[in-house]
Amino acid sequence: MQLVLGYLVNEIWLRDYAKQHQYYGDLDPETLALYHESAYPILIRSEEMDGLYEAGCDLIARCGMRATLNPVWISNCESCFCWCISRSFHPNTRTPEEAALLERFKDLIGAKG
Repeated sequence: MQLVLGYLVNEIWLRDYAKQHQYYGDLDPETLALYHESAYPILIRSEEMDGLYEAGCDLIARCGMRATLNPVWISNCESCFCWCISRSFHPNTRTPEEAALLERFKDLIGAKG
């Protein structure tokens, strides 16, 4: 069994961040016209999820920390995003520099507090 360190993503916070910073927006009418209207919710959700992922990866890059944004399967039709961090950030082994970097990362991703 492999233990993964990390934090669950506050997906509402990340969605708002991604929308505010224009990682995704409303689909244009020309794109929507290519599909049957029954597919619109799936297209919109897909566009939103791509924007969340891109925003999350950019936040990781801004921090300079070894981390990934991974989807985690929970059950049928249920999943969530998780910020996965390096094992070196385990509380028992992290250096003061890693602790400071982790705090900066938590500030950036809205996980502080």
